[in-house]
Amino acid sequence: MRMPGDLLALFALIVSAAPAIAEPTPERATAFAAAFASWCLGSQPNFAAEDHKATAAGYGILEDRTIPLGGAEAMKQKNWLVPDPTGDFMLTSAEGSHNGVHIVGCGITANDAGGEAVALALSALPQLGPPRQRIDPAPSGGVTVWWDVRQQAGTPGSDTQVMLAFNVPGVPGAMVNLINRSPPPQSPASH
Repeated sequence: MRMPGDLLALFALIVSAAPAIAEPTPERATAFAAAFASWCLGSQPNFAAEDHKATAAGYGILEDRTIPLGGAEAMKQKNWLVPDPTGDFMLTSAEGSHNGVHIVGCGITANDAGGEAVALALSALPQLGPPRQRIDPAPSGGVTVWWDVRQQAGTPGSDTQVMLAFNVPGVPGAMVNLINRSPPPQSPASH
């Protein structure tokens, strides 16, 4: 499944509160990719689990909001400040339903991460490998790079994608999001 433009725009809104530290370094890009792998690629994305883990770690909440998507649909989003020796990151978790699709996202953002170095570091992760698409310039004016997440057997997953955005005008650094799309969860009464 490909990400509809309105949802891509929604995830692009998530970057606004990311911390800024210093100039990009190769170490920062490696730490950025490692943080993304640890938080977002270790298991199926789960808003409640990420919230519990970040709260247990004592990370400061930067934002906790609900974004209306029209009608009764909305996206829950929470951002935390995650300390790292190379500089702080913003961790984002989001969950909601839109047009009959349940979406869960997990992301890392840093205003001081160099996008090209981050793209290389993400491509080195065994769960990702080479990107499937690079859009330069993207409609946002920046660069967008997409990966399909590999499943255990090393085959691409059709419902889980990773999007990296950088060089977006007015938005410093880099943002990477894992986006999982699935049918809406069934309520116990519907079984």
